[in-house]
Amino acid sequence: MHKIYPIDEFLINSPLFTPFMAVEEYQSQDQSYTDPFEMDGVPFRFFCELEKTDATFELEISEATKEHFGKLPGDRIPAELIDESGKLDYIHHFRAKCRSCKSYYVDFLLHIYSDNPIPISHGNILTHAARDTANIYIEKLGGPPFRIEVDKAIEKYLDRESCNWYYKAKKSLIDRLGIGAFAYLRRIIEKELKLIIEDVSELESADPKLKEIVSKHKESKNAHLIYEDIYNYLPRSLQVLGENPFKILYKQTSQGLHNLSENDCLERAQQLILIFEFVIKKIFEERSELLTVKNAIKSLKNSTKLNI
Repeated sequence: MHKIYPIDEFLINSPLFTPFMAVEEYQSQDQSYTDPFEMDGVPFRFFCELEKTDATFELEISEATKEHFGKLPGDRIPAELIDESGKLDYIHHFRAKCRSCKSYYVDFLLHIYSDNPIPISHGNILTHAARDTANIYIEKLGGPPFRIEVDKAIEKYLDRESCNWYYKAKKSLIDRLGIGAFAYLRRIIEKELKLIIEDVSELESADPKLKEIVSKHKESKNAHLIYEDIYNYLPRSLQVLGENPFKILYKQTSQGLHNLSENDCLERAQQLILIFEFVIKKIFEERSELLTVKNAIKSLKNSTKLNI
C-alpha cells in the first residue's frame, strides 16, 4: 500500500548515513519526494541559536534550483535524478530558515533514492514501469549538530551515574559508535532493570502477584529468571506491547559484544533505547498521575466547604 511518511522527525533525530523510509510502495504522480520541489517548505521543530528556544523551521530550495527544475513539466521526474538502472538517486542541499527570527538557518545535505526502479510518467504515458515495488529512502549526508537531550522522565528517574551513561549512549548513537552505545546501555540495564521491575510492582495498576514474584527472586542466585515470569502480571500499559519488555532488554544486552558487529550494535542500541524509554515513561506517567489525583483529594479534604 502506497504510504508517505512525514520527514520532520527524521530531520531532527536521525543520525548521519541512517536510511529512513520516506515512501512505501511508490506510485507515480503522487507527492513522494521524487524531486527537490516536493520537500520545499517542509516544516520541523529545531533549536534556534538566535532566539535560544525551539522554533519552527522550513526546508528551502535555492533560487538556482527553482530556476533549473522549474522549467520542466510538473508531472515529470527530471531524468538527471534517475540512475542508469531506473532508480531514483539524487543528492541535494537544502537550507532551513527559522520562521520566527527569519535570520537563523541550518543546512542539510540529503540523499534521496529508491531501492528498485520507479515508474516515470510523462503526462498519462508510463515511460518506465517498475517490475518490483519501489520504496523511497532519505539519508542525511550532512546536517546541523545534534543537541543531545535526555528526556525529562528519564532524567528524573535515573540516578546521576546512570543518567550520565544514558547521555553517552545517545551521543554514541549520533556519532554512529554502535559498540559504545550498546556498552553504555548494557551497563544501565545491568544496574537498573531489577530496580525498575520493583518500581513497576509498586504501581497501582500492577497485579499484586508481581510483588510476590519480585520478592521471591530478589535473593535468588537465578534472579534473572524473574524476566521469564512476569509478563501476565505487568500493568496493562506495558502488556499492550505484546511482548515482555524486561525480557527483551535483558536478553538483548546479556550477550557478549564480541559476537556483534558495529552495525549490529548500532541497530540494536537504537531499538533498545525506544523500549527502555517507553517503560520508564509509563512508570513516570502513572506515578505523576497518581500524585496529581492524591493532591487533588488532599486539597478537597482540607477545604472547609467540602467533607469527604
